[in-house]
Amino acid sequence: MKNYFTNLGIDIRDIYPDGADLKNEETRALEEGDESLTKSRLEKVHRIFAETVAENLGIAYDPTLELFRGRVFSADEAVAAGYIDQIGSLADAITWVLTEATSRQAAQLYN
Repeated sequence: MKNYFTNLGIDIRDIYPDGADLKNEETRALEEGDESLTKSRLEKVHRIFAETVAENLGIAYDPTLELFRGRVFSADEAVAAGYIDQIGSLADAITWVLTEATSRQAAQLYN
């Protein structure tokens, strides 16, 4: 949007108070061509996600595995590798979630 307004002759300035010198730091770095802050944040988020996937699959996190490096698998490949339980529709997933939630609520009521 800055380029759009600049082309219209509008001067855009980002001014930050001294006490908020880190505000939008990542965005400002990207505008200057520095991707390091964004990559660092994304690496942390990816690691948390990958470790959670590994934990839920009951396997050790291995950053060299294609699974944790962003490989896209077809549904039949994912089933064969044990990455998913089964192939189903969105309606199947919704039914499963509702069934699980109902089952947990019932267990809480009667335990």
